[in-house]
Amino acid sequence: MRSFLAPLPVFLVRTLDTPAGLVGVLIATERFGSLIGAALAPKLADRVGSARALLVTTAFGAVVTLLLPLAQGGWRLLLFALGNTGFGASVVVLSILTRTRRQTVTPPSWGAVPFGPLTAGVAVGLLGNRGSPWLLCALAFLTPPAVWTRGIRRMRDLM
Repeated sequence: MRSFLAPLPVFLVRTLDTPAGLVGVLIATERFGSLIGAALAPKLADRVGSARALLVTTAFGAVVTLLLPLAQGGWRLLLFALGNTGFGASVVVLSILTRTRRQTVTPPSWGAVPFGPLTAGVAVGLLGNRGSPWLLCALAFLTPPAVWTRGIRRMRDLM
């Protein structure tokens, strides 16, 4: 999913008219969200269970991605920053919980990871600067049903 964030600097400059000096700061909000997610993941898993934390954070991540393409007007940069921060947090919680589970039951597999940036570049070429964040939203909204239909919603923990 993160690979679909690659076109966002172009979106910020060309579509949201973001000053060049702020682009790096706004992109960094995703990493700030990652730190928040890393801090929250074990707390969420302990409090509500890893399976339930996964359900909540995938829904949250999907909803906050809407702030990216909807960012317009005077609040556009704040909306973008909030959406990017929330998305970063949700992705890291998802990553920590699922990778922890995967590492306990299967050997690591990273074969498809390089295809994300390539796919993101193709998406920008086909959909443009405004369309590619909408694709990110669409993909983010595919995650909750994929997780929720796996019996996870009846579990407290993934283990």
